[in-house]
Amino acid sequence: MELAPPTGPPGTAPPYPHLPGHPTWPPPPPGYPPGYGYGPPTPGYGFGPPTPGYPPPPGYPTPPGYPTPPGYPAVPGYPAPYGYPAVPGPPGSPQPSGYPPSSHPGYPAFPPYPPYSPYPPYAPAYSPPGPAPGLAYAQFWPRFGGNLLDAIVFGVLWGLIGGLVGGFGSTHTTTVVGNTTTTASFYSSNRIGFVVATAILIVYFSGSWYAVGRTVGQAAVRVTVVRAADGGRLQPWQALVRGMWFWGPWAAGILSGGLMFLLGLVSILGLLAVAWDTRKQGWHDRTARTFAVRRWP
Repeated sequence: MELAPPTGPPGTAPPYPHLPGHPTWPPPPPGYPPGYGYGPPTPGYGFGPPTPGYPPPPGYPTPPGYPTPPGYPAVPGYPAPYGYPAVPGPPGSPQPSGYPPSSHPGYPAFPPYPPYSPYPPYAPAYSPPGPAPGLAYAQFWPRFGGNLLDAIVFGVLWGLIGGLVGGFGSTHTTTVVGNTTTTASFYSSNRIGFVVATAILIVYFSGSWYAVGRTVGQAAVRVTVVRAADGGRLQPWQALVRGMWFWGPWAAGILSGGLMFLLGLVSILGLLAVAWDTRKQGWHDRTARTFAVRRWP
């Protein structure tokens, strides 16, 4: 409905036509100046003709609609936007987590990730150096303790058998009667005793290494003697050569006590070489091509 310009006496509120369905506003209360809240509207503002000398403002045209932005091309290896074909990545490229597997033939799907765990993965367990997985070189002190136990075992065996053959020797006393009486003592070596001791040591050390790979003392400290080439059981010649460093000095005692002493020093040095060798090989291990190992863990 088009409204006519307001009319009325000057200084009074212009009458406005009543719109159907709207309430009629009451007149202003007494004491208020005429036209309070009901004054004429500003010329050119919504009602009435524009100010003289100014043309009516032109209507602004409706802005043209902007075209839909073009879709960006898909990144290789990632899923394409909705409505665009997927672009395969280079051969063998993995697909990011959370995306479906590639639908293009010839490209492998990304392997699934392991289930989430709030705990960090454990570091691999420590493994000491050794000739093979699960085997560690036997250190000096366990082997030293095993040798002490073997010495005790040999002492017990010699105490049971050595007395039957007269031991390693005996002391004789001679008294010369003349103008003076002189008592002289000398030691007589019993070669049979050294032969028996050598036989006991050969059977105990070399026989044990060939049969089960360890002596009683080595079994107590969990040490096993194996071939250096493949970790297998010792050959007969290896068991004999390795055992010579243990029973060799006793065999030399059959010939000479001095030779027995010299070979004994060499054997002790060969056993001590385990302490500074990188693969814990003594001279007896190197000559026989063996390793002394422990199972790990």
